[in-house]
Amino acid sequence: MKILFTLFFAVIINHFSSAQIYEKIYAESSIEVQNKINQNKVNGVDILTGVWGHHSIGLIGLSSSQNNKLNTTLSKIKEVKFININDENYLLSIVTEPKFTKESLKEVLDQFNVVISGYFL
Repeated sequence: MKILFTLFFAVIINHFSSAQIYEKIYAESSIEVQNKINQNKVNGVDILTGVWGHHSIGLIGLSSSQNNKLNTTLSKIKEVKFININDENYLLSIVTEPKFTKESLKEVLDQFNVVISGYFL
């Protein structure tokens, strides 16, 4: 009985934590993205189908030798669809699935001792 009770709560907690992620993405999204999410709900598909995050991030401390390593590391992440680092190594443009958050990106950048100087549109 204890095992069933524990499993029940684990499923409930997982459901609500996933719902909070979706709510956060929805709340921070543009009207166009919110409309796409609403249409996905109506169509009965994963609500984030066809929704992408576009990030332009200023970087401090990325050397030329780290550029290729960072690009390789990011390209191995399945949620990352496009990566571009400018020639001067101070601007990262990345397209990701919405589940790949700024926090996820910061964890990757921390491995390279790179500081995020800002987020740009």
